[in-house]
Amino acid sequence: MWKTLRAILPALLFATAMLSGCDGESDAAPASSSTSSVLKAPSSAGIGIQEAGFVAPVTGWYWNPAEGGRGFAIERQGDQIFMAAFLYEASGAATWYVSTLARNANGQYAGELNRYTGGQSLLGVYKAPAATVVASAVLAFTSGNEGTLQITPKGSNPVVISLQRFPISTPAFAASAIPFANGWYWNEAEGGRGYFIEVQGTQAFIGSFMYDSNGQPTWYVSTASVEKLAGLGGMLKQYSGGQTLTSAFRAATESPLGAGKMSFNLGSDGSGQMLLPNGASVAMKPFIFNGARNDPARTAPKCAEDETLSNGHCVKVGDGLVLTGRIMLQLGVVPQQGQTYQISYCVTAYDCTDFNVPYFVSYEDLRDPETPSILAYVDEVMQGFQDIIIRMIKAGHSPGRSIMSGVFGKAIADDISNGSRNAVAAAAADFVKRGYAAAALPAAPGTPDASDSSECTLAKQPAGTGPVIISTQNSSVPSRCYKNRNSTFGWAEAGGSAADACDAAQNPKRNADLDFFNAQRTSACYCKPDGKVNSVTMPFVCHVFFDIGK
Repeated sequence: MWKTLRAILPALLFATAMLSGCDGESDAAPASSSTSSVLKAPSSAGIGIQEAGFVAPVTGWYWNPAEGGRGFAIERQGDQIFMAAFLYEASGAATWYVSTLARNANGQYAGELNRYTGGQSLLGVYKAPAATVVASAVLAFTSGNEGTLQITPKGSNPVVISLQRFPISTPAFAASAIPFANGWYWNEAEGGRGYFIEVQGTQAFIGSFMYDSNGQPTWYVSTASVEKLAGLGGMLKQYSGGQTLTSAFRAATESPLGAGKMSFNLGSDGSGQMLLPNGASVAMKPFIFNGARNDPARTAPKCAEDETLSNGHCVKVGDGLVLTGRIMLQLGVVPQQGQTYQISYCVTAYDCTDFNVPYFVSYEDLRDPETPSILAYVDEVMQGFQDIIIRMIKAGHSPGRSIMSGVFGKAIADDISNGSRNAVAAAAADFVKRGYAAAALPAAPGTPDASDSSECTLAKQPAGTGPVIISTQNSSVPSRCYKNRNSTFGWAEAGGSAADACDAAQNPKRNADLDFFNAQRTSACYCKPDGKVNSVTMPFVCHVFFDIGK
């Protein structure tokens, strides 16, 4: 048993350096997934621009501002990039190319550029497309938002295109409160056409890649506003006459005949529905081409330890309303190969600290008869750590994430090395030594304190407001509400009521945390009048507490 535990947990759970220092996307990745994509495995030949200091790009739309009318949709997953270029044929007809590019040792991404034909049209029945390799491609980024694309068509000289990230919002690249990640989406039963969505602030730019009635590749673009937290919709626009892959610039012309409106409604995991112009609904999900999609939190602003990201802003909530975080196990599936495991400490849907890079475990290892008991112990440790965090928060004296990462990391590392199964007790003792007395284990572990035995009772519901409890300036949330529960919050702007603040906190359409944590049994709404957000006094700041569904 401990053989498998040693194989899984050191990297899986609590690698201390990763826990305390991981601020962005990891470059490591599990084994590549096998998908039903129309794409073939890329070539990893090192060609093109030879410079040092290349970096990984931010997922999003890219263009050359001096050559408007064509664009490049780029998503990175681990050490691979999936890219599509929308542009034009020599005849002026719209066309597109795609490539899966693998990272070389020098930091460039290289692969084949493919053109697909014969596939499914916007409103047509499914048809499988066929691919033709038209060129090789190399992407090299000198910053997260700027790079160079080198295209070498078969039998021709290379062409170099300067790329910059495309600004959708004003100001550019504003953080968004959408619960799903920017990137590629598709219906896996309709491989060969796909959709790239990027949202900045409340504005979205969407590219739809498919085929015309003759089977030739064509594309549509849409600009959209975020209609609700997970909803996007816009008119499908078509263009012609613009720049080819390798030619000099020429301006494109928008077609006066649009293809209608298309909309998306996606949940926090990226799954949902696309509504076509004829009213037909098509299931959508993220396109996973390299084992794992990057977390939306990683493209959002980095907030300080005592702040959290809400509606695109780093906020600090005062006046005794304390955010409780949750240790979460996030699982991913690598088809036909195994699973990925990742532990995160999440305060909100957009504010998670990963304890480790996604760790791959093969199906062969998962069939080990000792694995169920190992995973049960992992769950026991996670709950024990969660209880420690709750006790410290309830006492009003809790450490920052860097201290938590060090303590939990050391406890589990020691546990693995000596096989003692003592991680929870060791972590509690370490916190006590550091001055956090509330972390100490209860005298009778597993027995709830009398003060915590009752439910966090719902208040009587004022007409039209939902359950609300208005706290006085010196009162606090009952300690029983913190017992094994998580919380989220909202506030009312100037002139707003407690009902407005409660709606912001407990309306799933406005607060992605509820879906993200799979909130169950939401409690009363506890509101502070004249509460503070980033030291600015708001009419009301409200918390709701809830159980987390499994």
